[in-house]
Amino acid sequence: MIILSPMICHMKKHRYMWSKLEWNAAMEREMQSMIEHKTWELVELPKDQTMIDSKWVYKLKDNPAGDEARIFKARLMTRAILYGYDPCVYMKKVNDETFNLIILVLYVDDMLILAKNQSDVDECKSQLKSAFKMKDMGESRRILGMDIYRDFEQKKLWLSQGKKVHWEAVKWILRYLKSTVDYGLLFDGLLDNAKSLFGYVDADYGQDLDKRRSTTGYVFTLGGGSISWRSTLQKCVAQSTTEAEYVAAAEAAKEAIWLDKLIMEMGLTQGVVNLHCDSQSALHLAANQVMDSRVKHIDIRYHFIRQAVSDKTIELVKIDGKLNPADALTKVIPLESFRRHCATMQVVHREHERYGS
Repeated sequence: MIILSPMICHMKKHRYMWSKLEWNAAMEREMQSMIEHKTWELVELPKDQTMIDSKWVYKLKDNPAGDEARIFKARLMTRAILYGYDPCVYMKKVNDETFNLIILVLYVDDMLILAKNQSDVDECKSQLKSAFKMKDMGESRRILGMDIYRDFEQKKLWLSQGKKVHWEAVKWILRYLKSTVDYGLLFDGLLDNAKSLFGYVDADYGQDLDKRRSTTGYVFTLGGGSISWRSTLQKCVAQSTTEAEYVAAAEAAKEAIWLDKLIMEMGLTQGVVNLHCDSQSALHLAANQVMDSRVKHIDIRYHFIRQAVSDKTIELVKIDGKLNPADALTKVIPLESFRRHCATMQVVHREHERYGS
C-alpha cells in the first residue's frame, strides 16, 4: 500500500514558467484525469505506516501537430516513483508471417503504434480506447522532439531533430568563432614573475537546474599566460556557498601540485604555489584542522587541501572577486568584467602584440 501525504506543489523557477494560468489548467486536467480513473482512495492512516510525499512535475512538450504552440503538462508523482519514467515496448504477434507484429511504444503519456496493416493499428486503438480515456492524434508527425516524415511510395521514413533553436545555437557558435579567430594566449618571458606559477579558483553555487550541483572553475598561469584551466560541475551537491568554494579549492589544489611537479622536472624551482580564492570562509575552512559539524559531512577526499596548506605546498591567497579571472569560468558575467579577466589570463588579439603580421 502506498499512502500519500497532502500534496506538495513545487513551482520552481523554471525558465519556461511564464504563465501561471496554463500551469494551473494543466494541474486541473491532471487532477480530473486521476479522479476519473479512480487513482486513489481516501483512507485513514494505518498504524506503523509511513506517508510518502507527492510532488508536481512540470514539462513543456512539443505539439504533435508540429506548430510552435507548446503543450503544458503537469504530473502529480509520488516521490517513490518520481524517477520511474522508463520507456516500455509491447509486442503482439498477429500471425506467422515475418514481421507481422503490432508494436506499441510507450513513454509516459506518449505512444506510438506500429503494424504492417492499418487495420491492426485501428483495432489496437479501439481496444485501448475501451479501457482508457485517450486522444487519437492521427498519423504521428512528431514524437519526443523528433519530426517524422514519410514517403509511402518510396517506402522511406525520415526522422529529424533539427529545429530553429538548434540553428540559432549554431549561429552563436559561428559568431564566437568569427570574433575570436585572431585571439590567442600570450606568454611574456620578460615579466618579473615569468617563472612563477599562479592559480585562481572560483565556484558558482547550485546553478545546475537538473541536479543542483555547483560549478568549479580554475585557471593557472605561467609566464603571464594560461597553461591549465577547467570549468566543470562538481561531483557532489554542496550545501552552502562556502562548501562549494572549498570543494573547488580542493580540486584546484590537486592540479596545482601536479603542475608544480611538472615545472620542477623542467628545472624550474617553484616552491609554494599561490592559489587565489575570493571566499574568505573557504580559506578559513582550509586552514582549520578541526573537524566540526559544518564539514564532517564533506567527502574526505576534499579535505586533502588542508594537508596541502599545512605542508605549505599550497598557499591560499585572498583575492577580490572582481579581480579573480576564474570567475569567467563559472558564470555569465558583464562584458567589462569578462574583458578584464581575459587580460589577466593573457587572452589577447594577435594585433595587440603584432604577432603573425
